[in-house]
Amino acid sequence: MYQQSVDKASLSAKKDLIFFIILIVTFFVCGAIMLYLENVLNSHIPRYVFIAAVLIGIYIFYRLRLIGFRYTVFYKELEPIYDPRFDAFKPVESYPYPVGTLIFERIVSAKGTIIKKLDVRDIISFEKYDRNSKYETKSVYCLTAGKDAEAYSLVFRDGEKESMIIFSPDSEFIQHINDLILQGTSDEPKDAE
Repeated sequence: MYQQSVDKASLSAKKDLIFFIILIVTFFVCGAIMLYLENVLNSHIPRYVFIAAVLIGIYIFYRLRLIGFRYTVFYKELEPIYDPRFDAFKPVESYPYPVGTLIFERIVSAKGTIIKKLDVRDIISFEKYDRNSKYETKSVYCLTAGKDAEAYSLVFRDGEKESMIIFSPDSEFIQHINDLILQGTSDEPKDAE
């Protein structure tokens, strides 16, 4: 199994700290300006504007930092692990999904909600994203956190129709999907584990 998480801001811990400090400084500077304007204008309107700006800022922070996507590919069976207590290999529990399954989730903080689960056999096309795709898809799931130029599109059979997922996989995720397609995982029985 290989799993990748992406968020819209893609900030490191150091950048998060800098962003937090900027937010605090901005809050106090805007608060001081709001108090000054409230005294000069003798009105509460600057206070309402300030509260609205703070709420919009919190919402933007929420959308950029707390919401993201997680992609999971089950690309090989679990291997037994060596247990030195018994001087033998110990079998491990199997995955909850068979090899060749792709899971796409929307995550808020650490909690994920599955948006789409599909089998590699249902993949019609996996390539760099192009707005002028030749496929006529009924549904498009945009699960990318970056720019369209870096995104990939995965066109798949979704019942009787074709659907597309636009997402931002890293090189290892791309390699696992391509390997599954090339190795013929799609030829194995769907219930094989």
